[in-house]
Amino acid sequence: MKVHCIVPVISILATNIIQPAHAANGGALLKGEWSPLAKLSETLANVPGCAAKLLTDRTGNINKLIKLKLQANLYLETNKSNATHKNWFPITEAIAAEISDLASNLQQKKTGAIKVVTTTEFLRGHIAKFFNVALEAWGTNNVGCITTATGGSAAGAVVKQLTDPQSGIPATALAGLAEGHAELTGISGEGFTGLKTDNGISNNGLSDNANCVLFKGGSNGVTSTNPIASTLYFAGGYFGRSNTAATPTPADATDFTPNGAGSRSNNLKLYKAAYDEITTILPGSKF
Repeated sequence: MKVHCIVPVISILATNIIQPAHAANGGALLKGEWSPLAKLSETLANVPGCAAKLLTDRTGNINKLIKLKLQANLYLETNKSNATHKNWFPITEAIAAEISDLASNLQQKKTGAIKVVTTTEFLRGHIAKFFNVALEAWGTNNVGCITTATGGSAAGAVVKQLTDPQSGIPATALAGLAEGHAELTGISGEGFTGLKTDNGISNNGLSDNANCVLFKGGSNGVTSTNPIASTLYFAGGYFGRSNTAATPTPADATDFTPNGAGSRSNNLKLYKAAYDEITTILPGSKF
């Protein structure tokens, strides 16, 4: 009789004492989720400098051509033989045509550069705000909303600052317009390399409980007593939080081809706009 009572007693104790992981109830965002976004922000921060350099290079080319044309004209003036004129006149005309073409398109290129910078900076602003808020929502290395852990417990790995270049350091400072030579990395012929999440801010994208209510969509979360009415989006639409903790909110910004996943997602329209603009200043483009 005593033997038969042991099993139900153990079951009751296990149910009440051994608690499951509570990623839905205050987990911190895992490294695998935020890292690609942090890296993208670093790339976007280099866009203004790259655009400024392209404009400067274009102006420099015009000035060089003007100097060459003046030298050619001077040579023609000092060497007025028919042979010299026959050989050099087509060259000076070609230089003049190139100067005219570059100069006539300069204002158009300036407008294009402004559009590239404003579009990418608008997106980076959304990303920066997300990281600023999420990282500031921190109490100790056990309590907060961003963790460098890759799964399970975030104990000792909840952070208020990201410092590892390999994982990505969010670029949250104001844009610098000084000319830059930094390579625009993480951009493929289809989209942003690696910028994809299958989880979003759902159970599988969060650590065990780190007492973060910023990402809680259920009751006792951001709306206190009731669940949120619809999916809450962060970082310009890349991250989503459903009112059901286990529901994933996937996003794929790796494919902005006409029928690609990113192009079909209305939540990623800011990312598509930024991608479309940034590709106009990549090496090999006709900027």
